[in-house]
Amino acid sequence: MRKSLYHSILFFIYFILLVIQIPKTRAEGVELTGTPDPEYTLHIQSTLVPQWHPDFRSDYQGPQSLHSTAEKAVSYSGTVFFGYRIFHETEVYVNPELITGGGISDAYGLGAYPNGEINRVGDSGFQLTIARAYVSQTFPLDGEKESTPDDLNQIAGSKATHYIRLTLGKYSLADFFDDNAYAHDQRTQFLNWCFMDNCAWDFAMNPLGYIYGFTAELNEKDWALRAVMTTEPTRVNGGAMDPHLNHANSIAIEFERHHKIAEHPGTVRLLVYENSSLAQNYADLVQGQSQNGYHTKWGGGINADQEITKDFGFFIRLGANDGKTESWTFTEADSTVALGFALNGRVWNRGSDTIGLGVGINGLTSEHAAFLKAGGLGLMLGDGDLDYAPEEYLEVYYSLEVPKVTNLFITPDFQMIRNPGYNQDRGPVPIYAMRLHYQWGL
Repeated sequence: MRKSLYHSILFFIYFILLVIQIPKTRAEGVELTGTPDPEYTLHIQSTLVPQWHPDFRSDYQGPQSLHSTAEKAVSYSGTVFFGYRIFHETEVYVNPELITGGGISDAYGLGAYPNGEINRVGDSGFQLTIARAYVSQTFPLDGEKESTPDDLNQIAGSKATHYIRLTLGKYSLADFFDDNAYAHDQRTQFLNWCFMDNCAWDFAMNPLGYIYGFTAELNEKDWALRAVMTTEPTRVNGGAMDPHLNHANSIAIEFERHHKIAEHPGTVRLLVYENSSLAQNYADLVQGQSQNGYHTKWGGGINADQEITKDFGFFIRLGANDGKTESWTFTEADSTVALGFALNGRVWNRGSDTIGLGVGINGLTSEHAAFLKAGGLGLMLGDGDLDYAPEEYLEVYYSLEVPKVTNLFITPDFQMIRNPGYNQDRGPVPIYAMRLHYQWGL
């Protein structure tokens, strides 16, 4: 762990020293009359997250329990976000990414896992990968346009307001689905998985969080409709994709509606999904009757955010799935409710700062709980027994921009999780973190 921490800190310091010497030469999100739109976008991010929890009560422990003795862990990620406009409405994006370090208990023991920078990667070595590599084709539906700012995987310029967009390649489903103004980005907002995304959506991914898929989106002024079909891994938490796409796939559809209440914007999103994979039924596993073949899991959710004032807003997520088949790729939760708020620091003359507070509760179906009680090992859980109770979690953070260093943020973060792993014979456990994040754009 000490070697991983040492290397992660060195990478973070080296990254900052490197990028602060590169001058900005492009205006971000500025469209000048008569000036051609930029042809590319380039951003780099670097995030370091040390976490720690003290000893906590545990009547027993299994191979996939959250460690009950005091534990430290540190994660580091560095990403290059590059995009290039090949033709007028055709764009290609490539994101090389370096990941090192790990999460507490090797990413086991919790449904509401406390570090969004870590998926289910227990390896503390260096992993250099192409996180995203996809092409996006836009078909404008009329001549109406709007100015779009330069951002992560978004080229600045004049873009169609009403369009159909097709995207094909490797990416994260969270790039396009289940967005939220106050709770979606683990590098600038909440760290916990269940504030980032709908934890009852077992959305397809490899162990690093990415997947191969095809997304189609219809965008209008006040609403949008998008659908996706992706591959599925050949095994739980697997990196190899099942080539039998007609049997192994994940399909999701999301409807998004924008509105205003007293001139304050808000958004409501409705999501439904169905996964087909080699995941087994919990009831069959408990009876020792593993059935080879493909099984389906379906579910959905509601996701909303609402601005109350220019500096204050709240969010809520509700989600559920049928809970009959194994959790395959994301986390172990069959129902979830998460809500909270974010307050901008303009209130105390710190306009780049943000404070956030969220609370949530996850549940399991009776079939899922019976599997764990019988000693089953799931995607994330396995105490060897289970005295079931819903898993409850709270998180509070303060994101502070470091004075005189633009775009460098330090974020003290505190989480409290009751009944970790849905087990009332364990916990509660407090978890402390100090996130360092730097982002630079050319």
